[in-house]
Formats: sequence, structure tokens, C-alpha cells
Amino acid sequence: MDAILPYIMDTSMEGISCPAVSSDDGQQLGYAMNSSLSNKKVDSVKEPSATPLIFDSVLLRWNAASGLETCPYPDATTGPTPSPTPTDT
Repeated sequence: MDAILPYIMDTSMEGISCPAVSSDDGQQLGYAMNSSLSNKKVDSVKEPSATPLIFDSVLLRWNAASGLETCPYPDATTGPTPSPTPTDT
């Protein structure tokens, strides 16, 4: 999140929280960086235009990074269905 913050128009927590996920304590964010792209150059990614860099995630923390299995929409990834409880991978 730190790296993309300059490109976000509404930087309030409401403006950068994913509406698809939340927790019982009201904590929200719900975006993660695709950890499989960490330290990779675009040239090394097989299909860069079809590979998400930032995606909706059940991880509710700032600067979350994980595989696509934490996406709350199982049909949107080729990974397994995520557990309903946010966990770090």
C-alpha cells in the first residue's frame, strides 16, 4: 500500500478499504500485493497483463502480501478457496 498511496485519490481508510471484506472489530483494508511478483521484472512474468499485482484479499493489514489464495472470490483465481478467517501465508 505504501508504494501505491501516491496514486490513490481518497487516502482515508474508507477510500482504500475493500467493501468485500471486513472483520468483527471493524478493521478494514482487504488488499494485498501478489507475493509471487515480489522482486520480479515485468519481462519475467509470463502474462503480465493478465497477472494481478494488487488484488482484493481477506488479509486485513497494511502492506499485506500473499498468493492469490487469499482472494475472497474463489472463481477469480486458480488457487484454492480461501478460508473465511484471514491468515498470513
